[in-house]
Amino acid sequence: MAFKYCQHVKEGGSFCNSAALRGRRYCYFHLRLRARRLAMAKAEAMKKAWRLDLPALEDMHAVQTAIMQVVDALARGAVDPQVAKQILYGLQQAGTNVRHVGSWISGSHFTVSEFDDMQAIDYPGLEAEFGLPKRIDLDAAPEDVFPPEVDDEDEAEPIPAKKPPAGVKTAGTPKVEDAAEVG
Repeated sequence: MAFKYCQHVKEGGSFCNSAALRGRRYCYFHLRLRARRLAMAKAEAMKKAWRLDLPALEDMHAVQTAIMQVVDALARGAVDPQVAKQILYGLQQAGTNVRHVGSWISGSHFTVSEFDDMQAIDYPGLEAEFGLPKRIDLDAAPEDVFPPEVDDEDEAEPIPAKKPPAGVKTAGTPKVEDAAEVG
Protein backbone atom coordinates (compact mmCIF):
# COMPACT_ATOMS: atom_id res chain seq x y z
CA MET A 1 0.00 0.00 0.00
CA ALA A 2 1.47 3.36 -1.06
CA PHE A 3 1.17 6.36 1.18
CA LYS A 4 2.39 9.94 1.13
CA TYR A 5 5.23 11.08 3.31
CA CYS A 6 5.17 14.22 5.46
CA GLN A 7 6.43 17.20 3.45
CA HIS A 8 7.90 19.02 6.47
CA VAL A 9 11.57 19.88 5.99
CA LYS A 10 13.55 19.92 9.23
CA GLU A 11 15.92 22.77 10.06
CA GLY A 12 18.80 20.56 8.91
CA GLY A 13 17.29 20.15 5.43
CA SER A 14 15.97 16.59 5.66
CA PHE A 15 12.34 15.54 5.23
CA CYS A 16 10.38 14.25 8.20
CA ASN A 17 9.64 10.90 6.48
CA SER A 18 6.63 10.08 8.68
CA ALA A 19 3.36 9.21 6.97
CA ALA A 20 1.22 12.23 6.06
CA LEU A 21 -2.36 12.23 7.34
CA ARG A 22 -5.14 11.44 4.89
CA GLY A 23 -5.82 14.44 2.65
CA ARG A 24 -2.95 16.42 4.20
CA ARG A 25 0.68 17.03 3.33
CA TYR A 26 2.01 16.56 6.88
CA CYS A 27 2.16 14.02 9.67
CA TYR A 28 0.20 14.52 12.90
CA PHE A 29 3.08 16.30 14.65
CA HIS A 30 3.95 18.76 11.87
CA LEU A 31 0.29 19.44 11.09
CA ARG A 32 -0.18 20.54 14.70
CA LEU A 33 3.03 22.60 14.54
CA ARG A 34 1.78 24.54 11.49
CA ALA A 35 -1.68 25.02 12.98
CA ARG A 36 -0.16 26.32 16.23
CA ARG A 37 1.89 28.89 14.30
CA LEU A 38 -1.19 30.02 12.37
CA ALA A 39 -3.17 30.31 15.60
CA MET A 40 -0.44 32.57 17.04
CA ALA A 41 -0.46 34.74 13.89
CA LYS A 42 -4.23 35.02 14.19
CA ALA A 43 -3.85 36.23 17.79
CA GLU A 44 -1.21 38.76 16.73
CA ALA A 45 -3.43 40.03 13.90
CA MET A 46 -6.14 40.62 16.49
CA LYS A 47 -3.62 42.65 18.54
CA LYS A 48 -3.25 40.08 21.28
CA ALA A 49 0.06 39.55 23.11
CA TRP A 50 3.05 38.58 20.95
CA ARG A 51 4.76 35.30 21.71
CA LEU A 52 7.97 33.67 20.55
CA ASP A 53 7.41 31.18 17.72
CA LEU A 54 10.15 28.64 18.34
CA PRO A 55 10.69 25.71 15.97
CA ALA A 56 9.96 22.15 17.02
CA LEU A 57 13.01 21.08 19.01
CA GLU A 58 13.52 17.89 17.00
CA ASP A 59 17.23 18.13 16.26
CA MET A 60 20.25 20.26 17.14
CA HIS A 61 19.64 22.56 14.16
CA ALA A 62 16.20 23.42 15.56
CA VAL A 63 17.58 23.92 19.07
CA GLN A 64 20.24 26.28 17.72
CA THR A 65 17.64 28.19 15.68
CA ALA A 66 15.45 28.57 18.79
CA ILE A 67 18.40 29.86 20.83
CA MET A 68 19.11 32.46 18.14
CA GLN A 69 15.46 33.56 18.10
CA VAL A 70 15.38 34.01 21.89
CA VAL A 71 18.65 35.95 21.87
CA ASP A 72 17.36 38.18 19.03
CA ALA A 73 14.09 38.83 20.90
CA LEU A 74 16.02 39.61 24.08
CA ALA A 75 18.27 42.05 22.21
CA ARG A 76 15.22 43.82 20.74
CA GLY A 77 13.54 44.03 24.14
CA ALA A 78 10.65 41.88 22.90
CA VAL A 79 10.94 39.36 25.74
CA ASP A 80 11.40 39.79 29.46
CA PRO A 81 14.96 38.84 30.53
CA GLN A 82 13.69 36.48 33.25
CA VAL A 83 11.41 34.70 30.77
CA ALA A 84 14.28 34.49 28.26
CA LYS A 85 16.49 32.97 30.98
CA GLN A 86 13.92 30.23 31.63
CA ILE A 87 13.44 29.55 27.92
CA LEU A 88 17.18 29.34 27.34
CA TYR A 89 17.47 26.87 30.24
CA GLY A 90 14.75 24.75 28.61
CA LEU A 91 16.61 24.90 25.31
CA GLN A 92 19.78 23.77 27.06
CA GLN A 93 17.85 20.75 28.38
CA ALA A 94 16.39 20.08 24.91
CA GLY A 95 19.89 20.16 23.41
CA THR A 96 21.08 17.62 25.93
CA ASN A 97 18.08 15.38 25.28
CA VAL A 98 18.39 15.55 21.48
CA ARG A 99 22.05 14.55 21.65
CA HIS A 100 21.13 11.39 23.59
CA VAL A 101 17.94 10.35 21.77
CA GLY A 102 19.25 6.78 21.27
CA SER A 103 18.97 6.09 24.99
CA TRP A 104 15.24 6.92 24.88
CA ILE A 105 14.52 4.19 22.34
CA SER A 106 16.86 1.52 23.70
CA GLY A 107 15.49 1.96 27.22
CA SER A 108 11.81 1.93 26.23
CA HIS A 109 9.39 -1.00 26.52
CA PHE A 110 7.99 -0.65 22.98
CA THR A 111 9.25 -1.25 19.47
CA VAL A 112 9.25 1.58 16.95
CA SER A 113 7.81 0.50 13.61
CA GLU A 114 7.51 2.53 10.41
CA PHE A 115 4.29 0.67 9.43
CA ASP A 116 2.56 0.63 12.83
CA ASP A 117 -1.22 0.07 12.70
CA MET A 118 -1.61 2.67 15.46
CA GLN A 119 -0.14 5.48 13.34
CA ALA A 120 -2.48 8.43 12.86
CA ILE A 121 -3.93 8.69 9.35
CA ASP A 122 -6.59 11.37 9.78
CA TYR A 123 -7.15 14.51 11.87
CA PRO A 124 -10.78 15.57 11.41
CA GLY A 125 -10.92 18.21 14.17
CA LEU A 126 -7.60 20.00 13.58
CA GLU A 127 -8.98 23.39 12.51
CA ALA A 128 -11.66 23.45 15.22
CA GLU A 129 -9.13 22.52 17.90
CA PHE A 130 -6.98 25.54 17.04
CA GLY A 131 -9.85 27.92 16.18
CA LEU A 132 -8.88 28.10 12.50
CA PRO A 133 -11.06 28.20 9.38
CA LYS A 134 -11.82 24.83 7.75
CA ARG A 135 -9.21 23.68 5.22
CA ILE A 136 -6.89 26.62 5.92
CA ASP A 137 -3.72 26.63 3.85
CA LEU A 138 -1.16 25.29 6.33
CA ASP A 139 1.65 25.96 3.85
CA ALA A 140 1.00 29.72 3.77
CA ALA A 141 3.01 32.09 5.93
CA PRO A 142 1.00 32.79 9.11
CA GLU A 143 1.35 36.56 8.59
CA ASP A 144 -0.16 36.23 5.09
CA VAL A 145 -3.15 34.24 6.30
CA PHE A 146 -3.81 36.56 9.26
CA PRO A 147 -2.37 40.01 8.46
CA PRO A 148 -2.47 42.49 11.34
CA GLU A 149 -5.58 44.65 11.37
CA VAL A 150 -4.96 48.37 10.83
CA ASP A 151 -7.17 50.78 12.76
CA ASP A 152 -8.15 54.09 11.18
CA GLU A 153 -6.75 55.76 14.31
CA ASP A 154 -3.38 54.06 13.77
CA GLU A 155 -3.16 55.48 10.24
CA ALA A 156 -4.02 59.03 11.36
CA GLU A 157 -1.30 59.24 14.01
CA PRO A 158 2.13 60.17 12.67
CA ILE A 159 4.98 57.95 13.79
CA PRO A 160 7.27 60.04 16.00
CA ALA A 161 10.85 60.28 14.75
CA LYS A 162 13.42 58.65 16.97
CA LYS A 163 15.79 61.16 18.51
CA PRO A 164 19.47 60.31 18.59
CA PRO A 165 21.05 59.94 22.03
CA ALA A 166 22.30 63.14 23.65
CA GLY A 167 25.51 64.37 22.09
CA VAL A 168 25.13 62.32 18.90
CA LYS A 169 24.88 64.27 15.68
CA THR A 170 23.46 62.62 12.60
CA ALA A 171 24.01 63.80 9.03
CA GLY A 172 21.68 66.67 8.15
CA THR A 173 20.41 67.14 11.72
CA PRO A 174 21.52 70.35 13.46
CA LYS A 175 22.69 70.13 17.07
CA VAL A 176 20.56 71.88 19.67
CA GLU A 177 22.99 74.77 19.88
CA ASP A 178 23.02 75.03 16.04
CA ALA A 179 19.19 75.24 15.96
CA ALA A 180 19.22 78.76 17.41
CA GLU A 181 21.55 79.92 14.64
CA VAL A 182 19.42 78.29 11.89
CA GLY A 183 16.11 79.90 12.95
